[in-house]
Amino acid sequence: MSLPEEAIEEIGTFINGMPTMAANNVRWIQRENVHLTLMFLGDTPTALIGGIEEKLTEAAGRTNPFKLELGEPGAFPSLHSPKILWVGLAGNVRQLVQLQGRIEGSLRTIGFEPEKRPFKPHITVGRAERDLTRQYAGDVGFSWRRAELPSKRTAIPVSEIQLLRSHLKAGGAVYEQIRSVPLGH
Repeated sequence: MSLPEEAIEEIGTFINGMPTMAANNVRWIQRENVHLTLMFLGDTPTALIGGIEEKLTEAAGRTNPFKLELGEPGAFPSLHSPKILWVGLAGNVRQLVQLQGRIEGSLRTIGFEPEKRPFKPHITVGRAERDLTRQYAGDVGFSWRRAELPSKRTAIPVSEIQLLRSHLKAGGAVYEQIRSVPLGH
């Protein structure tokens, strides 16, 4: 699911609030690649795309549009030893979790296994450099936790889901939209 430009601007403001030394130890996601992943399908044969589209349409049709907003910062596996930096979500998160569960359940019927970990609604915005010492990793996590999002946050309307294909390039993944499916139809 892509984000409105205003929400991407808020994330940029948030990132710019980090101390330069910490921010320089993170590879930030390009703004055109910022999105919310509901289910990662991995390397998928082209022959399955039609079935995936059908199942996404089923799941989307059982979900009415709703709104989210950016939430608090976090990191995987933790802020003490961050590898992935993310921004959480607030607002109608329950509806988002239900939508994700419907997608996962529908796709399971055609052979896609659900994640082993519970769904954690978030938007990945950066990856800590791989060779960070424990001290620098801790500095990045501490700075990320203390960075502040604007107090007034843009509503993120969720009215569709998208099937994306990623192409791995030297500078990172580039995403191509294959299909957009409206919610509630």
